[in-house]
Amino acid sequence: MPTAHEPAPPTAGRPRRSPGPTARTRPRGLVVAAAALLLALALLLNDLTPDGFGQLDDLIQAVLPWTGVLVVLLLVLALVRRSALAVVAVIVPALMWASQFDGMLLGKQKPGGDLTVVTRNADDKDPDPLGAPPAP
Repeated sequence: MPTAHEPAPPTAGRPRRSPGPTARTRPRGLVVAAAALLLALALLLNDLTPDGFGQLDDLIQAVLPWTGVLVVLLLVLALVRRSALAVVAVIVPALMWASQFDGMLLGKQKPGGDLTVVTRNADDKDPDPLGAPPAP
């Protein structure tokens, strides 16, 4: 420990380097922006997944509406990082998600459309098949 009369170690008096024009700085929120664009790519390419591979397509289609939670999480991270780049990048998957799943949150606003549900229980053992109601 230096006293008042001893010189300080050479590292103690060095001025701090300020990042100048030669310093490489990364924009804020670059990781969040990259994650948002990857999510947008996944939303865009979900229809191209093949039907083989043990019903992978069905799993992706079932999980896809929940990607809205990832969009909200990425938006929160972008706001915490205070990155305009990340916020703009998160808007891309948010708009894509909203265009695919707009009816899920707001309900069916447009008239029209006809939905008919038909089920067939192939493995069901009905003891009285003649007593079943007739099909419409």
